[in-house]
Amino acid sequence: MISKNMFLPPHYQDDHVDRLSRLYTVTLLMILAIVAAMRQAFGQTLVCFCPAYFPTQSCDYAQSICWSNKEYDLRNNSDTLNFNISPSTNYLSWIPFILLFHALLAYLPSLPWKIVGKKISDMDMGCIMDAGRRRQQSVSEEERRKIACYIARHISTTKVTDLPLIVIGFLGTKLLYLLSAILQLIVLDFFLNYHYRLYGLRVLFQLMLRREWDSAENLPRTIMCNFNISISGTIHRHRIQCSSDISQFYEKIFLLIWVWIFALIFIIISNGLLWTARLLNISGHRQHLRKQLESSGVSVSQLGDVQTFSKTCVGSDGILALDLIAENFGDMLAAEVILEMWKSFISNKECTKDTQVIRGQYAGQGGAEMEGLRERTTNKDLA
Repeated sequence: MISKNMFLPPHYQDDHVDRLSRLYTVTLLMILAIVAAMRQAFGQTLVCFCPAYFPTQSCDYAQSICWSNKEYDLRNNSDTLNFNISPSTNYLSWIPFILLFHALLAYLPSLPWKIVGKKISDMDMGCIMDAGRRRQQSVSEEERRKIACYIARHISTTKVTDLPLIVIGFLGTKLLYLLSAILQLIVLDFFLNYHYRLYGLRVLFQLMLRREWDSAENLPRTIMCNFNISISGTIHRHRIQCSSDISQFYEKIFLLIWVWIFALIFIIISNGLLWTARLLNISGHRQHLRKQLESSGVSVSQLGDVQTFSKTCVGSDGILALDLIAENFGDMLAAEVILEMWKSFISNKECTKDTQVIRGQYAGQGGAEMEGLRERTTNKDLA
């Protein structure tokens, strides 16, 4: 069976906007790179105007050598008869590699969160999300209940600190995604030798005026090409004019990338501000927990200690974990985890950090099985 994620393995330590960057943007750029490479390998790259005395084989050779050799942009060279003009670099053949490089730029911001996230705090977000994914796939009600208990125990046994490192790492990763998108615009501006940051706006403006939009400096539509042919030991120098059909194809690709990146920047900024406001709003944390507990059937008269529960048991890192559980696996699992944590809190009137005590609380629910479940949920072969 073909995975729905063709190129990258899934993980749920982030939200949908982060996956828009690290998964869908990377997939889009890789597909465009493959299409560009296939277009170069099997499509027509240049159409050259050969002299009448050129046989068909010579014209085919001329088109091939002009594609792989240095080129002249006709727009910049008014003296078309001068063979000493310095040739410009042929960037066209490097476009697939440029797109792959941008795919790498889009994916890199996810690495610190995946690698360092397990080391900056006692809370293992990867383990929690793998358990949530296992619960989503399970059809056994008993196993689903045990997984919810396991997640609750994992969050409860994490030390609540004044400095929420998981939250800082999560928001820092969003900042890295934003910087990555901006860097992609800068890199394309350099490679195309064009004001790429305004590329889409300029194209739309020219289309509104019903004008032909300007091509990028390194995507010439018409070029002049110099090459030599040796006949019977005599070197014959030729210059022919070629039309670069593939440049117009690449213009459409880079226009699509421009629209995608600018939309991505807007979405990342909006999403980052929303997450920041949500995670820094401590009173909002208490209201969220109270609402979830009320929806789970907890009596209002028992909710007087929600403030202490939020401060000592959950914390900002726990709120982030619960929000990611709700976003990736549904509000039902998040509500079950909160309810299990609340039961633990009520039985002790404090959120103990002793793993043995927490394990004892769940002994009646199968403590040995919970330890086995923990080993299974941390196994990479859960998928």
